[in-house]
Amino acid sequence: MTSNAPVAVRSRRPSILALALVLTLGWYRVGSTIGGERPDTQLWNEAKVIIRLDDRFDLVVGGALRLGDDLSQLVRTSGLAAVNVRVTDFFSITPTYQYTVDDPVMGGRTVENRLGLVPTVSAPLGNAKLALSNGLEFRSFDNKPNSRRWRPKLRLSHPVGSRGMALTGYAAGELFYDFHTDIWTRSRLFAGLEKRLSDNFAIDLYYCRQIELKAGNQDLNIIGISMRFDLDARTRRVEVELETE
Repeated sequence: MTSNAPVAVRSRRPSILALALVLTLGWYRVGSTIGGERPDTQLWNEAKVIIRLDDRFDLVVGGALRLGDDLSQLVRTSGLAAVNVRVTDFFSITPTYQYTVDDPVMGGRTVENRLGLVPTVSAPLGNAKLALSNGLEFRSFDNKPNSRRWRPKLRLSHPVGSRGMALTGYAAGELFYDFHTDIWTRSRLFAGLEKRLSDNFAIDLYYCRQIELKAGNQDLNIIGISMRFDLDARTRRVEVELETE
């Protein structure tokens, strides 16, 4: 006699986000063995306001503070202004301006004016989303030669839990290429959770491992907190790939 009862089939589809997290932790272990100096522990705090102008344009303003030297002192302050332009549902371009001050409370402070352009291509992967950005930067300093930098970044995000939780997990990898020295200088691996608390407010908690590929710079273990305020509730459907590090 043939049974019509449903047969439970175990899904063989791997968890994309879990795989990305494993790769992130693996890269952390690799970075821990490249060089003998102990990494510095830093706390990065960021807040930004996104103002929806219309269906294509967002105005973005923000600021950030970084605590370094094992969280003992302020090592950077910065401000950001940008316009995000959604060309299509899968392509955006974002011109940016950033003003940063390194070591603001120490004698060796460095002021930087940074102009950037960040094109981003994204695509759905089932319930996940893959985004590739290619940031180009011109950096003007007050006490050292100017430079140009390329920052390719790949980010994979996926909803976590039920839809009502409004929680998204993600993993990302980023490389830094300096045109002035003609070398890859830095890599970063991210793993984090973004939680939307209301139509107008979201918070992002993440861990970042920064590995210096250029001799003389210290690696970093980073805990990041990013707050986002949307002045138009429709912006909850928009992800802006801005580089403020």
